[in-house]
Amino acid sequence: MNLKPLPQGSGISSVVEDTSPQLGGNLANNGNSIDSVTPTELGYVHGVTSAIQTQINSLAHAITIQGTWDADANDPDITTTTVTGQAWIVSTAGATDLGSITDWKVGDVAVKTGTGWMKLGSIIVTSISGGSA
Repeated sequence: MNLKPLPQGSGISSVVEDTSPQLGGNLANNGNSIDSVTPTELGYVHGVTSAIQTQINSLAHAITIQGTWDADANDPDITTTTVTGQAWIVSTAGATDLGSITDWKVGDVAVKTGTGWMKLGSIIVTSISGGSA
């Protein structure tokens, strides 16, 4: 490799001095589109709002998985749950209404928060450890 020194007096002495940085060329997008969003991509963020951090912060303690839940038959009936942090993993997809959330897919997690309910999108639990019965 043959390196050549830059000419004296060119450029800036510190990146902090650069108040309007520019790439100096075209941004390579590696064949991906950055000007539109597909319905599939929108599906990834369906139900996500700016209030998600508020919902997470409203959990008084750790999430405690209570078991599985059939969201079609609401079995067991979790609609009257009042304990913040209790959660169920959806075993059967369905449309039971928990705080206006009705799109439940297998693997989703229904979590009771201090202000209502939240849905954690499809997770796969490979093991559970710790705690005592």
